Amino acid sequence: AKALYIFLLLPLLLVFNNECKSQSSVNVKTGSGSVKKIQIKGGSLEHDASLGINAKRLLGNVIFEHEGVVMYCDSAYLYEGDSLDAFSNIRIQQADTLNLYGDFLKYNGKTKKALIKNHVRLQDKEMTLTTDFLTYDMKAGIATYLNGGKIVSKDNTLTSKIGYYNSRSKE
Repeated sequence: AKALYIFLLLPLLLVFNNECKSQSSVNVKTGSGSVKKIQIKGGSLEHDASLGINAKRLLGNVIFEHEGVVMYCDSAYLYEGDSLDAFSNIRIQQADTLNLYGDFLKYNGKTKKALIKNHVRLQDKEMTLTTDFLTYDMKAGIATYLNGGKIVSKDNTLTSKIGYYNSRSKE
């Protein structure tokens, strides 16, 4: 009877796990004490015990939204409170003015800073910046690279070892 119970319960658990999709959120406390939320807009949510109690694993077409910024990826780990790690086909869209692409993202919801690695491309309406490692401060609108990069605009091409790009002033 016990084996039959487990046999009948297992398919229900698998269906429940697959149905835990989209529209959930995790509270993120900011420095001012107010609570903002990282919202999960897409992807299949599952718990990974090896990450600890306060971590969630998302698979599939994963979409996060945080304070007007939308982040897309193939898979991610969402940690309670303030951060996420995202993998493969990263795209960050800030309003309709900025898109940031890469293979790996580490995002801190408290500081609103993103670390993007491998095949990084930052595009706005006026330029494209390419590098392999970039930090982007979403609050200040400042992108920083320290290991070489290239900025191409309609009028100029700039190649440098270290660079900063202000997405608000376009400098």
